[in-house]
Amino acid sequence: MSTASDLFAKSRAALLVGAPFWGVLSLRLAPVEDASIPTMQTDGVTIRYNPDFVSTLSRGALRTLIAHETMHCAALHHTRREGRDPRRWNIACDHAINPLLAAADFEMPEGMLLDPAYAGMSAEQIYDRLPHDTGGNGSDDPGGMGDVTDPPPGGDDAGQPGPGAPSTADLARQEETWSIATAQAEATAKAMGIGAADTARAIREQVAPRLDWRDVLRRYLSAAARSDYAWTPPNRRHIASGLYLPSLRSERLGPVVIGVDTSGSIDAATLAAFAAEITAILDEAAPEAIHIVYCDEAVAGTETYEPGDPIRLTPHGGGGTAFRPVFDWIARSDIQPVCAVYLTDLYGSEFGPAPNYPVLWVSTGAAAAPFGEVIAYR
Repeated sequence: MSTASDLFAKSRAALLVGAPFWGVLSLRLAPVEDASIPTMQTDGVTIRYNPDFVSTLSRGALRTLIAHETMHCAALHHTRREGRDPRRWNIACDHAINPLLAAADFEMPEGMLLDPAYAGMSAEQIYDRLPHDTGGNGSDDPGGMGDVTDPPPGGDDAGQPGPGAPSTADLARQEETWSIATAQAEATAKAMGIGAADTARAIREQVAPRLDWRDVLRRYLSAAARSDYAWTPPNRRHIASGLYLPSLRSERLGPVVIGVDTSGSIDAATLAAFAAEITAILDEAAPEAIHIVYCDEAVAGTETYEPGDPIRLTPHGGGGTAFRPVFDWIARSDIQPVCAVYLTDLYGSEFGPAPNYPVLWVSTGAAAAPFGEVIAYR
């Protein structure tokens, strides 16, 4: 192991312990030494770094740069460029994510792009407001924090590119993969007591309009059934280097909870279509059980289905709207769901604290929730 790769591995291990949201996400990127680039670069599959550049960094600065490149992927900057000037797009993306790193108390290297005029804006909004002379043949990394590029053509998760540019399907797969990875990382960080709710929420607000809830749910269930990260046993490949990193484990998909808003805001046609699509998606994943929880101001009824059973939603209730009762019911039931999916218009109150499992809000109305991922029903 080279000096640079050793520094990189130790810095990423420190992220896993001290900032697990970013650390867990960074494990999705394969590290690659590349002396042809000036600093760092990510395409959603790899994180490439110049070994000479890495060797000049403090441990804190290197942690920040790894988190920075990882944030590009979580915010889908590698899939959202859509023909924009690459250099100007990279500048806009840096302005979008650096304030989130600063707010999370990362060490901020000198010269990084951090303009309060762009606070709270998406990369697209910042791009439109940047001076027009920021494109062209200047440095591809004017902030010195690393570059973000399009994903490899062919969309190979092992980093094996195909011919030409990435297709629409390649971009969609990357978006789904990183959306689910972000939800998993948020749940892991919360379980470790070091949450990153503000950062995760800011990412969701930027990317939610681009995603389809069916694709997100399918990809999440597939990933949850296939593998997860665990500290016991540790990854044996890194023990010889003195690094204790989590290993991948595989296990059967656990239960799924479906919350249904029965306050009267979801019409019968939407309920029927949602039930049919949920049935098809869950048939593919075959969780050990599907729990339906009907709720208005309180839980008004529950149903349990086994894989292969057609789901028929027969809502109970019809009063006001509160969301906390569904999560309280899950806690009292000792169910450990792989995720909860909530069909609602999101017009209500009493969300309660964020649970330690991913929540997907399939919304026919509002676009924001205090936790979980909000995807428009369409």
